Amino acid sequence: MLHRNRAAQFALGGGALAVVVALVLVLLNPFAGDGPPENWQIRPENEVLSADVAVPEEYKRVQDDNGELVWYADPSGVFEIAFWHRAPKSDPDSMDENPGVDPAARRAYYEKGGASTTQMEEASVTYKDATHQGRKAVEMTTDFIPYASSGDDPVRYRLRELLIQGEKKSDPYWHVRVRMPAKGEAAKDGDAIFAEVTEGLKIHAS
Repeated sequence: MLHRNRAAQFALGGGALAVVVALVLVLLNPFAGDGPPENWQIRPENEVLSADVAVPEEYKRVQDDNGELVWYADPSGVFEIAFWHRAPKSDPDSMDENPGVDPAARRAYYEKGGASTTQMEEASVTYKDATHQGRKAVEMTTDFIPYASSGDDPVRYRLRELLIQGEKKSDPYWHVRVRMPAKGEAAKDGDAIFAEVTEGLKIHAS
């Protein structure tokens, strides 16, 4: 949950309207000030990402062995934030499970089941063009059921992703992903986390 409502801290009076306006502006653009939202932190990820990231303070950092992925795990297990900085796929026909920054290729990858075709089922994928720090990017939303889920009404999950191109097609690209439930209040919280994370990603100048 994101806790940023400070309205109760202020007494009602002549300044109430100004306080409300200020709060709305913070909610619309929480990074417009000098730092991240309350209970969030800026983490330098110079070695892995060549970027700074904004994440909730309580999330635990984990890095993979090959040095191109770092993720932050929610202690409750509801959400997960992952960041990649990796080279694009050099051979479209290779078996490397990296669909790269191409949204059509990534959609096909998910529709076929994702990693080893055993990551997800019934994937529904949408995407749209975006920009990040002046770079071309794509936002993707994928709703899915985890592979081999049991029960008549399995829980659906959602991936919100931002794929940011390098300066050239051959340059490494940035990949931001937030995993969340696909329905209910948790989905709304996940969307808010995704907005904070993408807004707070600051790629270093090359």
